[in-house]
Amino acid sequence: MSKEDLIAGKVDVAIVGVPSDFNATGGQGWAANQMRIIRTIDTANKGYDRHVSIDYMKELNIVDYGNAAQSMFQMGLSLAEGAKVVGEILDAGATAMVIGGSHDTEAVGHMAMVKKFGPKNYATIHFDAHEDTYDVSLGTFVHGGRARRWAWEKGWIKGEDLHSLGMRGAYGSPEILKWQREVGERYHYMAEFEEKGFDATWKKVLEEVKGKRLYISFDVDVVDPSHVPGVSNPDPGGFTSAQVIRMVRELAIQNEVAVIDFCEYTPLLDDRHYNTALVIDRLMRAFLAGKALRDKKGITDPNYVDPQVLDHGQEK
Repeated sequence: MSKEDLIAGKVDVAIVGVPSDFNATGGQGWAANQMRIIRTIDTANKGYDRHVSIDYMKELNIVDYGNAAQSMFQMGLSLAEGAKVVGEILDAGATAMVIGGSHDTEAVGHMAMVKKFGPKNYATIHFDAHEDTYDVSLGTFVHGGRARRWAWEKGWIKGEDLHSLGMRGAYGSPEILKWQREVGERYHYMAEFEEKGFDATWKKVLEEVKGKRLYISFDVDVVDPSHVPGVSNPDPGGFTSAQVIRMVRELAIQNEVAVIDFCEYTPLLDDRHYNTALVIDRLMRAFLAGKALRDKKGITDPNYVDPQVLDHGQEK
């Protein structure tokens, strides 16, 4: 399949694997193919979202664009190839849904976005238990712990268009927090969600990103490990699966999302019921439902819920 095929087929969403595996825990390279198995088993041909009552499989033309080639031990070459493939999807006018991979795939998203839309013409939302804004290179131009900081250093994205959610745990530092404040990043630590309430904080996030073209980078460890055991760097105290499914759906309804990636899933660490894969599958489906609602039905209110699922209507 090629970019020309995507154009000829009028594809809305192309799902692509970027199986980078440069995290110390290993195993992320298996994620894309594992998700194909899960989606095949779990009635992948069906796509009805009860929350908003839309059949996204019928409304959207969705294709599997295969996996981007990877170069063993060559992160730079691997990320460049991933950016090339994601760029093909964007050039065809489709949304790229990327299944990673270690979180260096975030560099892929930034490279593809800036090439397609130009510098400072997009925003990013970084879902993660960790800030991933380290200032050390570790001997390479970028890695999973500094991709969005790298994009900012390159002048590709404005500080005010950096949005990060869900950070917690033991990996932060005063220096990282200082950098976030100095560049003007719109960050929302788990402490804010806990102190000010989930609904109030999430409403604030939606207002901050309203009207922006988005690249969403979703590190699965933003979810509490009780829901997603198969992640590279688990950290207790995260979002529930219900919360993140809602968040992804609502972003897809409200905003133009050009690229969304799901990364740091490690099938080798998942439980025997594949609960992590199941959560990722439902996140993918929630995103597709939100996009179908926005693109095909013209609904852009992120709070939209089908009234029929809120009230059985049997009161006399």
